[in-house]
Amino acid sequence: MTRHWPRRVDGLPPGQRLLKEMPRFTDQPHLPPPEMPVEPRLEIKNEGEPIAVVTGADLRALQPRDCRADFHCVTTWSVTGLIWTGVPLREALASVGINEAPAPYLVARAGDRRKAAFIWEDAIADNVILATHL
Repeated sequence: MTRHWPRRVDGLPPGQRLLKEMPRFTDQPHLPPPEMPVEPRLEIKNEGEPIAVVTGADLRALQPRDCRADFHCVTTWSVTGLIWTGVPLREALASVGINEAPAPYLVARAGDRRKAAFIWEDAIADNVILATHL
């Protein structure tokens, strides 16, 4: 019998299968991607109140860096060796005067209204970038 879904692949977390390329990342592939603004914009709020905005021009003024990382999806697939380009989130926040945690957690909301929560110290770690290219 041929195994189409290996239980364990060297170098991957248990139960993951390796894909050759990064798919469009969504849990609703039947829907078109959300419309995105031409110019990126990161709105920063504290307790619902706006405190700063990082614009595309702000991001372009910062030194980009490459980050090689694997992507492991909870739905059991992985893509390895991806090269993400962007600016360190810590530097993007500092560019608008945010150097200290306004709250213990950071919640990121994407254009499709999905969100994820991060502990502040994790979000501003050296290896966290605000990716602009993949």
